[in-house]
Amino acid sequence: MTEQERIDEIKTLQAHFRNNVDITDPKSLVKWFNELKYLHIGALAVIAGVSRKIIRKWRKFAGIAGPKGQYNPIRNKQITTTITINPPLPGQSWKDPIWLCDAYERNADIKAIAEIVGVRYTTVLNTLKRLGIFKPKPIHPCDNIEWIKLHYVYNNNSAKECARLAGVSHNAMLNWISKHGVATHTLSRTNYAVLRHKILCMPLWFKTLADKLQEHSDIVDNVKLHTQGMTVHYKTKVLELYFDTINNRRPYSKNTDRIFRLTAENSRLDKQIPIHYRYPVNFGDLNYNHLIINRSDWNNASLIEQRMALHRFQLKQRDEGCNIFEYPVDEIEKCLQYFMVTNPNKYVKNNIFNLYAGATKSWPIIFTYFNLRPELSGIFRLPWQFLRILNKVANNKKNINITTEAFLRCGCTKRGIKAYSPIGYRAIFEKLGLRKGGVLFDLQPGMGHKAIACSLIGASYRTRPHNKRFNNANVYGDLDRRLGLDWDWHRGEKVDMVFADNDFRLVNVEYALDTYSNIAKRIVCYVKADLKDEYEKKFKPRSIIGIHATCMQELSYLFIW
Repeated sequence: MTEQERIDEIKTLQAHFRNNVDITDPKSLVKWFNELKYLHIGALAVIAGVSRKIIRKWRKFAGIAGPKGQYNPIRNKQITTTITINPPLPGQSWKDPIWLCDAYERNADIKAIAEIVGVRYTTVLNTLKRLGIFKPKPIHPCDNIEWIKLHYVYNNNSAKECARLAGVSHNAMLNWISKHGVATHTLSRTNYAVLRHKILCMPLWFKTLADKLQEHSDIVDNVKLHTQGMTVHYKTKVLELYFDTINNRRPYSKNTDRIFRLTAENSRLDKQIPIHYRYPVNFGDLNYNHLIINRSDWNNASLIEQRMALHRFQLKQRDEGCNIFEYPVDEIEKCLQYFMVTNPNKYVKNNIFNLYAGATKSWPIIFTYFNLRPELSGIFRLPWQFLRILNKVANNKKNINITTEAFLRCGCTKRGIKAYSPIGYRAIFEKLGLRKGGVLFDLQPGMGHKAIACSLIGASYRTRPHNKRFNNANVYGDLDRRLGLDWDWHRGEKVDMVFADNDFRLVNVEYALDTYSNIAKRIVCYVKADLKDEYEKKFKPRSIIGIHATCMQELSYLFIW
């Protein structure tokens, strides 16, 4: 009988139960139980779509006694009389090879010998091994992976059926299955092959896939089959659930980003998506472990190949990625050259300044000069969060390559760390009259975008002394030398402009005006769109300019006094 014929047989029995059996009528239940009396209670539960406990209640309601327990030779062992062992003679040690060999050959019960001489079981066993008396049991001919795969995986036999075929106990068969790394079944099988629930839930290609996944021991830790599908435990300490299209009901779980529907097409596992190094050349003592997965290879792979590639990416980045926050000097120079040659008017349209376009060019400088390890430590410490960000990068609608930089950018955005375009800031500063030789006092330096803009103009840049992030960035990365930036702490001297944007969050405008109005020619503060009318009436700015500081192109404002 083919698999499709078995499934049709099961559906026929289920339809017969729905249409002809009245669970409130004892006679109807008696008739149904008598028709299927050859079936196990588990098979009846599958047909009725209820639990075994409900089937037992129906039997009790119908007045049918449950099946009587049968004699089990495994559990009900017969008490056998053992041969009497004479204790050692006075003055004779129990470790005497002659006495120990005689006792072991007469009755190979190590536990009985240990009780007679008054020592532990392991002590007697180790002594027998050391003297060469112990004879281990021969390996069972069925204790091999080929036999287990043939009968347990491909022939769809349960562990109890395999134990009966091999002539061993159920526990012994389970130990063999675990020892050889075969995916275990958590659902008990019935002797009636047509009504096996695993056949209904899992077609042959699904079980073959579980066998293939188990062979990839470099990335897969364990594979388990169950009623809802297949759970794969990866070496990254993350588990994912895969279910086939025959079981149309999606398994319930809060972690929806780790549940995937497989078909015979997207479950092929023929190749491995290559993972390359973006900067393969070592620079000094540093090895830039920036990984990349080409989008063309990604799009041509199946779903299961993509999942394994992401886990390999995570495992490789975790094991080898120590210097992922540093970039080669050539890459930094390329970004700075882009800032120098780009026309600032490109970021101005209808008198609205765009600070979000072109912001991706700033990330190599941010990662190199600013210590973001504390902010991103939680991502590397929690494997599921690492994989969740990788999923977001892989599902990006822009169809970009899956790289370490894209992963870090997504992680920074999740932590509230954002990049903006230094060229957009340059356009704003030039519009407000900041020229070469001028001085800008930045109250919230952020990630150095305004510092780069000042270096492009040739203006001096000042920050507050207690801003540790920017101060450490200058010392750590030598940012001022590479940018040609005139940077120093502000020590109370007069400046051309005070700039307060607080990374485009709420700014205390009243504090900025009261504190710095006597030392600055101009004060610029960021104001959200919903506060524009209120702040315009309250503080009466000299002028207002519009900006776009988010990917959604939401309009916000800079007030100038």
